[in-house]
Amino acid sequence: MKMKKKMMKKKKKMKKKKKEEEEEEEEEEKKKRRKEEEKKKEGQCEVQGLVQQVSLQHGLTAVTPMHFCSPFSIVG
Repeated sequence: MKMKKKMMKKKKKMKKKKKEEEEEEEEEEKKKRRKEEEKKKEGQCEVQGLVQQVSLQHGLTAVTPMHFCSPFSIVG
C-alpha cells in the first residue's frame, strides 16, 4: 500500500515538473516572437522615415496615418 502511494506521488511530481518545463519553454518562445515582431516594426518605421525624407527632398508628400508605421501610401 505504501509503495503505491509513493509511486503515485512520484508520478504527480514528474507530471508537475513536465508541465512547468513546457510552460517555461512556451514563455521563452513568446518572448522570442515579441522581439522579432518589435524588430520588424522598428525596421518598418526606419523605412518609413527614409521614404518621407526622400519624398520631401523631391517635393513629394507622404500620406500615412500616424498610428500606421509603413510606407505604403505615397502621393506625389
